[in-house]
Amino acid sequence: WRSADGVTWVQDSISTQVSYPLGIRVLNGTLVVWGSNGGLARSTDGLAWTKITSPLPNTSDSITGVVYINGRYFLTGSDNFSTANRTIYSSVDLVTWSATDGTARRSIVSDGSMFMAAAGNVTTTSPDGINWENTKGYLAYPIAFAQGQFRAADRNFLYSSTDGLSWAESRLPSGVSGLGVYEANGTYLVYGSGKVSISTDFQNWQSAAFAGGALGSDLLYAFGKYYSVVKSSFSTAIYTSSNGLNWSSFTSGAAIAFGNGRLVVVNNASNVFQFQVSTNGTSTTAYS
Repeated sequence: WRSADGVTWVQDSISTQVSYPLGIRVLNGTLVVWGSNGGLARSTDGLAWTKITSPLPNTSDSITGVVYINGRYFLTGSDNFSTANRTIYSSVDLVTWSATDGTARRSIVSDGSMFMAAAGNVTTTSPDGINWENTKGYLAYPIAFAQGQFRAADRNFLYSSTDGLSWAESRLPSGVSGLGVYEANGTYLVYGSGKVSISTDFQNWQSAAFAGGALGSDLLYAFGKYYSVVKSSFSTAIYTSSNGLNWSSFTSGAAIAFGNGRLVVVNNASNVFQFQVSTNGTSTTAYS
C-alpha cells in the first residue's frame, strides 16, 4: 500500500518479491521490506524491487525485523511458530551477512550506544550489536531458586543466574520445553507443547504427555501429592499427581494455597467469592 499524505492509501499490484510482508522501513536511504519464508528485498523508488537472499538457515523462517545502526544493518528472525530464538545477523551492504553471537526472535533496537534484542521473553543487550550479553535481561515467566541459582525457562531455553542480573543460557533436552519453572517438594516442573517435564537437578528430565490444558500455575505439594491449577481455553481446574508426571482432575478452581494443614481452593464463579477446603487432599468442603 502507498500514500502521498499518510491518510489516503491505495493498494497497487507491484511485487516486492516478498510473499508475505511483515515490515517495511527506509534504511540508509533505501526502502527495505521483509517477511515470511525468509523474504527480504530492497528498492530505491518503491517501484522496482530487488530480492535479497536471506541469511536465515531455514527457508521457512520469517524475518521479523531489520534496522540500520552505526553503519551496519541488523536482522532478526524466528521460525514461523515462534518456538525458538534465532541468531542475529549483521551486514554492511544488505547482501553479505555475518552471524553475531546474539539471539533474537522479534526485534532489535538501539540508541546508538546500547543495543537491545527481544529474545522470546528475555531482553538481551549489546554495546555494538555484535557481541551480546547472553542473557542479561528480563524474564516474564515464573522463576525458581534451586541449588544456589535462579532458574527460568522460556520454551526450549533454560536460564540460570546467581544474582538475578547476569544470566547464562543453555538448552533443555530435546522434547522438554516450557514457559517458566515451577517448584514443589524439591521437584522442578516445566510445561509446554502438551507435555509436562520434571527434574530434581536440571540435568536429568522425565516427561509425560498432558492434554488437559496449561499445567504448572500455583504448583504445590500437600498431603503427599502435587497439586496445580490447569488452564484450558475457557476454564480452570485443579489437578493432582502422586509423581508430578501423571495428573488427574481433583476439583474445579482457579487458585490454590496450602498452609496450617489445609488446602484452600478459590473457585472462579462470576461475581461470587466461593472456595473449597480440604484437610486430607482427597475430598473438599465448599463454602461461600
